[in-house]
Amino acid sequence: MKEDAPAFRLKYNGIVVIQSLPDDEKQTGTILYDDIIARRCDQNGHGKYFYNPSSKNELIEVLNIICDNVLNDDLLPILHFEIHGSEHGLGLKNGDFVVWKELQEYCRLINVKTKNQLIVTLATCWGSSIWKMIDIGIPAPYWGYIGPREKIGAGDIMEDFGEFYDSLLTEQSWDKALERLVENGNRKKYIYLHCKGIFEYYIEKNYKGTTINKQETFKRLVGQTKNHYPQLNRADRRKRLKDNLRQFSRESFIAKMKKAFLMT
Repeated sequence: MKEDAPAFRLKYNGIVVIQSLPDDEKQTGTILYDDIIARRCDQNGHGKYFYNPSSKNELIEVLNIICDNVLNDDLLPILHFEIHGSEHGLGLKNGDFVVWKELQEYCRLINVKTKNQLIVTLATCWGSSIWKMIDIGIPAPYWGYIGPREKIGAGDIMEDFGEFYDSLLTEQSWDKALERLVENGNRKKYIYLHCKGIFEYYIEKNYKGTTINKQETFKRLVGQTKNHYPQLNRADRRKRLKDNLRQFSRESFIAKMKKAFLMT
């Protein structure tokens, strides 16, 4: 489940639970919130927030409220979702569907404001798939997340995340809480990924062992030079592009991209 994560000192001052489950199903988010999160947050002086949207529009309203609290009231949240999921996104109580990318846009706003401190936990089937729609060309939508790699039962969710949050809110240790989540073999169904690992995976997959074909790149970009250098004539634009390609360093380019993605 867990990669070797970089050193991380978790900063948060509130837990936000978002649940959207059919009324005839066990309300696992309500149980987790009432039995553990609300009680432990009261003991520690942390903020506690519970939302139960039925539709996509209501979920968007909730996310906007959370973002407003982050931007204007200095909320540093951990976001926890108790919603049915698939490899492509979340299925809400009324049947509406939200793709991961839509959710990530709100997470990114929070993560940028909190300077790459956001943790997302997902008690949703295939919740680990949230990483697949990340764009490494823009700031990360979260520091890291925990989610199942497959379908998961309500009983497992209640036990596993109950122990996770009880540990986190009493021992105040991210590492110890993770250990509680994976302390026995049947909990290998969870994945914990951090943004640094996700970035390195993309670079490894798309760039390792490759070299830039400057001639092909010139042909691909030459038509865009007028937009970038409108003050130059055609010959000077082409010369500028050739000079930029000649000086191009992939290592430097990746380093700049990584710095922007991790907000360092």
